[in-house]
Amino acid sequence: MLKRLMSLVGLVVAAWLTILFGLFAIFRLVFEFTMPSQSGFAPVLIAVLRAFIGVGVGVAWLLIWQKLASIYLWRSLKASAKAH
Repeated sequence: MLKRLMSLVGLVVAAWLTILFGLFAIFRLVFEFTMPSQSGFAPVLIAVLRAFIGVGVGVAWLLIWQKLASIYLWRSLKASAKAH
């Protein structure tokens, strides 16, 4: 029981750390991304690049979360099968 609890706590801590890292990446990469030339299509290009970077960070976080949740699920299923 304690092992399951520690796994779940580890999963939650890892999720929060990835959220914080994602926020840091978004603030450092997306919001501070500028181009030297601000004429013509540059503002549109910057907005599109910011959107893609933001979506990329979000998708990466979801994939990491899915992998962590899957690992936790299979470990708890294996432990449950051994208990029965």
